Amino acid sequence: LVLELHREFHMTTVLVTHDREEALSMSHRVAVMFGGKVLQCGTPEEVYHRPAARRVADYFGDCQYIAGTVMQNTFTAGSLSCAAELPDGEYDLMLRSAAIITDRPGVLELFVKEIQFRGADTLVTLESAEGKCWKKPFRERPQWCVGERVFCAVDFDACVFFRRDC
Repeated sequence: LVLELHREFHMTTVLVTHDREEALSMSHRVAVMFGGKVLQCGTPEEVYHRPAARRVADYFGDCQYIAGTVMQNTFTAGSLSCAAELPDGEYDLMLRSAAIITDRPGVLELFVKEIQFRGADTLVTLESAEGKCWKKPFRERPQWCVGERVFCAVDFDACVFFRRDC
């Protein structure tokens, strides 16, 4: 109804909601507030893909953090490594399931924790040795078995770095 009224009358509409999907799908601009303060304002795509603060990233979910270090423009966390034009220091790499590439071998070692057929897709839970989990939907059921080790690539362009001391 709100979208219909907005389209029909061509007017600015302010919608306050706690429903993340509703905020992202219905808006041209989103402002994320906590404690009466705006933490980030932008397009739904900007706010979701490039959260300005961990709290914004956590609000939209589907993210885990991998602790690492940036030295001389390179982020390193165990076997993961990528270019990072950031000041040297301790950082957390925010990694969403969409950034995990399972059809190309890589250095991110994950284990298949659970496989759930859901009709239109199959949801696979992948877990790191440190216990971090990502749920990734697949149109076709992958040929993995629960407990199997999978080496995945990472789309670092889809990741966000957060300085650990902030």
